Amino acid sequence: MSEVAKDAPNAEEDVTGEPRRETPVDFFASLAELLVILLFAMTFVLQNFEIPPVPWKTRCSSATMSS
Repeated sequence: MSEVAKDAPNAEEDVTGEPRRETPVDFFASLAELLVILLFAMTFVLQNFEIPPVPWKTRCSSATMSS
């Protein structure tokens, strides 16, 4: 049983025993995954820099300011 496990190629090698090369589809899939994760993280970081509403502008009207 151990001889069969030694001879079987692992997931990182193809049938010839050479390391498997990354295909263009694999490259673009990993690049898209990276961009999705970065955009997800950046939304939380950039939400901290949102300009809050000014509370005095919403409470005061032009009628109270003129008197």
